[in-house]
Amino acid sequence: MDLKVESKEGVLVATAAGRVSLSEVIGVFTKVCDVAAERGLDQILVDCLSVEGELSTMERYELGRTMAEYCHSQSISPKVATVGKLPLIDGFAARVASNRGLVAETFPELQKAMDWLKGFSFKGRRPQDRLTTLSSGCGSVVLRDESPVF
Repeated sequence: MDLKVESKEGVLVATAAGRVSLSEVIGVFTKVCDVAAERGLDQILVDCLSVEGELSTMERYELGRTMAEYCHSQSISPKVATVGKLPLIDGFAARVASNRGLVAETFPELQKAMDWLKGFSFKGRRPQDRLTTLSSGCGSVVLRDESPVF
């Protein structure tokens, strides 16, 4: 598999192409996580729209388990959005990884994936759009974050 990696709007965007195999996908994922950590990014978009082939259900399970274990072993907590279409991307590996603590989701379109990732970041939002809710036994209080947006 070929891999192109770039930073875009605070997100590490990895574009993969070629024929899929479990060992190659695991290699791509670990490399992408390492690059994101080196660059100080915790949001990753993996574009698999140009990847061909299919993984078995057991390979998808192994991929999800391995993804979560790798991130845990490296003490990193990225948010991972994977973009692709059936039959290659069906969400099972992301669900397995999510069940083990990794924040992961799959999408059929790049923009939907980017929008999901941006939901984890305050960058680009107006200060009045950023709200914090504090809860206590007596109710909750909503605070506005008036700090400047860079």
